[in-house]
Amino acid sequence: MNAAPDLVVRTWTLPDMHCAHCVKSIENLPQHLEGVWRAEVNFPQKSVRVEYDANHVEPSDIESLFRTMGFPPLPSEAPSNAPMRALVGRLAVAGFAFGNVMMMSLADYVGGAAFLESGFVAGFKVWSMVLAIPVVAYSAAPFFRRAWAGIRRGRLNLDLPVALGIVTLATQSLTMEGLGYFDSLTGLVFFLLLGQWYQAMSHTRLLREKGLEEWLPLHVTHVAKTGETKLVPLAELSPGMRILMHHGEVIPADGVLSGTRDAILDRAFLSGESLPQTVGQGSPLSAGERNAGQALEMVVTRRVDQSDLMRMWHSEAFQKDLRSSLSTPIDAVAQHFTWAVLALAALGWFLWWPQTAMAWNVFAAVLIVACPCALALSIPFAYGATARHLGQLGFFLKHSEVMERFAQIKHVVFDKTGTLTTSDRFSVTWHPAGEDDADALATALTLSQQSAHPISRALVEWGKRHGTQQELSDFEEIHGHGLVGRVGGRTWALGSASFTGSTDPDGAPGTWIHLTCDAQLRGRFFLSRPLRPGIEHQLQALKGAGYTLHLLSGDGPGEAARFEPWFGRENMHFRQTPQAKMAFVERLQDDGVAMVGDGLNDAGALRKATLGVAVADELYAFTPSADALVDAPHLANLAHAMTLAKKARNTVKVLLGISAVYNVVGLAFALQGWLTPLVAAVLMPASSLTVVTVALGRSRRVFAKLTNVSLQGHAA
Repeated sequence: MNAAPDLVVRTWTLPDMHCAHCVKSIENLPQHLEGVWRAEVNFPQKSVRVEYDANHVEPSDIESLFRTMGFPPLPSEAPSNAPMRALVGRLAVAGFAFGNVMMMSLADYVGGAAFLESGFVAGFKVWSMVLAIPVVAYSAAPFFRRAWAGIRRGRLNLDLPVALGIVTLATQSLTMEGLGYFDSLTGLVFFLLLGQWYQAMSHTRLLREKGLEEWLPLHVTHVAKTGETKLVPLAELSPGMRILMHHGEVIPADGVLSGTRDAILDRAFLSGESLPQTVGQGSPLSAGERNAGQALEMVVTRRVDQSDLMRMWHSEAFQKDLRSSLSTPIDAVAQHFTWAVLALAALGWFLWWPQTAMAWNVFAAVLIVACPCALALSIPFAYGATARHLGQLGFFLKHSEVMERFAQIKHVVFDKTGTLTTSDRFSVTWHPAGEDDADALATALTLSQQSAHPISRALVEWGKRHGTQQELSDFEEIHGHGLVGRVGGRTWALGSASFTGSTDPDGAPGTWIHLTCDAQLRGRFFLSRPLRPGIEHQLQALKGAGYTLHLLSGDGPGEAARFEPWFGRENMHFRQTPQAKMAFVERLQDDGVAMVGDGLNDAGALRKATLGVAVADELYAFTPSADALVDAPHLANLAHAMTLAKKARNTVKVLLGISAVYNVVGLAFALQGWLTPLVAAVLMPASSLTVVTVALGRSRRVFAKLTNVSLQGHAA
């Protein structure tokens, strides 16, 4: 019999992973190595999570395969910022060499024949060569590794013409008279690495995605049969164990409520319900719910890794395929471009072959002038510059290629609680039954101070500026209903309409808390989750821009009238489960849909959406995996962010057009022998500078225009 598989999960960091083809190759690991079950790439972190059978595969086998594929992994003890440090090191070496070689080359450009006749040429060439050696051997090493790995896999990529261009420049510089093209060689590597650094910097500004294990507590309090308590790690929890959950803690495993007290649960993260729910003894408790009341005792019924929360999080339906999002116009033309350059260089050499010197000059000029530096820099700089401006608006993309998706969006779907409304506070107003009754207000606040219920705490926080405390006796809290006590010899009750014998006013979207004295109504509190500042203006702006807006909420339809002006009654859907939200978004996928949400109840919808935007604030710091994260106070910049990202795609088209014109004109001159390798080498960094300048300039102008319009609108 075959031994049962010993499945092990391990993560490797692959700093040389940089494009969609890299992701596809790495995630095909199970096809190349028997015993590997699954490989999942996290592109922003340049890491891969591999699940393998330890009975058949050793970690060294996987690492060896990574190196063969051109993605040497970092050592396990390497610091988390090692890929960035390595990139900065390569960039620093190339920049230092480029600056110094360029200074020596200026003498050649300015001095002309007089410089060639001087005695400095040989010395300058030696020093230029010395400076260029570490650039080729160290700074440009990843380009050579990836080009060779592509050849071994039978797939050409843009790293191949880059590598050929570097080799051609180095060879020509060593064999020709004069200083050679060391300035262009070092400049080419420097600008390419600068583009990669710029893109990597946009990734480091990203709010770190957290996993479920990080959001749950590290330890919980275990209550033994003897009554003794001790902290135990989550991995030791098993069915039948009794644990104590304190106020504010997240329940880590499924179970049932024990003890004699009712419990108050905040289920907003799982279901989207905005108000805490009260449950009694024996009620089921789910992992992911937050204890919003006093400490509760529960009996565990499932291990942590077997909870409904974990199964839902790791289900296939909740996984998002990142590979398609990484495909760019550059990937589409990479192989064709490479073959075309090689073919044209060979054609030029053949046409000029009777003249040997000219043939090799044409061959070198074609390879040099057509080196795809401008093409390769287009997306990193255009999207990198835009990502930086998006960061100023409070939006952070998981990978800058996500901007390709913005142009596809026709529908924008919003969660309600924690997204459009705040998740950490209530808006409170007091409505006395008759004339302003200071005693009634003071009594209501006195009752609220005796309770740990979130609504009571909201009333107490609001009441710091109103009323004074009263003498209270015979206090009692009926969980899930309200509070009762005696003040001044009279019985006061504070709670729901059914508890106090009152009725809620019609048409008000929120929660009413009634106060009665000896069964006579003395006033009401109205509580609602306030809208995030500026969100009304953004909803109107999105609607005016032609997007179809939808609202999905786990709450009931009590606030439908509040949101109808922006969404319309037919586009609002309430009491939506996580699966229902996911199914709704999936139906809109073909038209292009953006989902904006926060808690786990939105995670499936975020993954199914063309563009998933997760909202993160201080209270619910956990943010499900999505394409973009937005700092909650900056959600009001959503319309600007979408406009800015769509404009970035236009910038890429402009840059690709510049690159195409440059290559067509340059190749035409090179094939006719009118373009020497020296001029071609000068044009290469010039084209790169043009791309960088246009990318940064257009991004800056679009951002300035949007922010100026926004400021003028607010001023008006």
